[in-house]
Amino acid sequence: MRVHLIRRASLEEYGLLHPLSRNALKELVVKLKYANWSLPIDITKTFPDADILGKGSSRVIFNINGNRFRL
Repeated sequence: MRVHLIRRASLEEYGLLHPLSRNALKELVVKLKYANWSLPIDITKTFPDADILGKGSSRVIFNINGNRFRL
């Protein structure tokens, strides 16, 4: 299972508006680029602070920069 960012530019624009998020977003993008998970729960091995929404869900909330930002 791979993650496809539909519009990376949106994250870059957000990083310009919110400088505290910039480095964390860059790190997130790099990790997503190379990640390949078998199950949604495997995401938490790469991102321990990520939240899987509901049992059997494939939706994830990524906590960014110490949970100051969420995606």
